[in-house]
Amino acid sequence: MTQSIHAYAEAYNRVVNFLRSSRKTGSVKPESWRQFQSQIAELSFSVAMQTSIDLWTMENLDQHRPDLVRPRILHEIETRFVAQDAYGRMIEAQNLGMLSPSQIEALLEDLAGRELLPVGADHMQKLIVKIWMRNLTGIRSVKAN
Repeated sequence: MTQSIHAYAEAYNRVVNFLRSSRKTGSVKPESWRQFQSQIAELSFSVAMQTSIDLWTMENLDQHRPDLVRPRILHEIETRFVAQDAYGRMIEAQNLGMLSPSQIEALLEDLAGRELLPVGADHMQKLIVKIWMRNLTGIRSVKAN
């Protein structure tokens, strides 16, 4: 991954915005898909990474069902190290299919073991983007096989 975390964070935000609008309208029109692809291309990712983002987004739109997502409720002890605004970011990522339930559990377990102060929204966003970056790497390796 030669791109910076900032480029991936921007890609994440663009994917989130595209998913929000697509789910709101209930469909993806060809022109909105082309516009999304051009927004990703603006970030100067390699063609392979752009394709991975496309494939990941298509798979998400095809297979993820937000209406079936049960939000992960924080246990009382978890509220000590996850601030409410950070929890909101995590739940949004889960609802949009950016993170799986098992990834959320692993994230919270990792935070419980190393964070002393409550994790804020910005820190949580960085952690979510890193997990999503690994998801994209998984798409690239599946595509290559």
